Amino acid sequence: MEFTTLIYERLDGVARITLNRPQRTNALSQAMLGEICTAMDAAEADAEVRAVIVRGAGKAFSSGFDLKEQMERRPSGVADWRPLLRKDFDTVMRFWHCPKPTIAAVRG
Repeated sequence: MEFTTLIYERLDGVARITLNRPQRTNALSQAMLGEICTAMDAAEADAEVRAVIVRGAGKAFSSGFDLKEQMERRPSGVADWRPLLRKDFDTVMRFWHCPKPTIAAVRG
């Protein structure tokens, strides 16, 4: 697996997902959200992975959704936002719904 916005590592039964956009305080872009799905699929399917750790590169865990990117892809009407927001929300909830213990490594 190759990623551009995160780092996926597996060591001693732990999948470690590092959000890797420190220049944007690890803001969740569409590319990163897609890669989160791929990484979570891999961690959940791997019988040797017993836990998942999510962390951020640099000084911040994550500043949330990349609002600049969100505004650039903004649909014309309010109703058009719903499917986009639902998809993004469902992706982030992958951490919550993971059948394996999932830990957020947050500094501070």
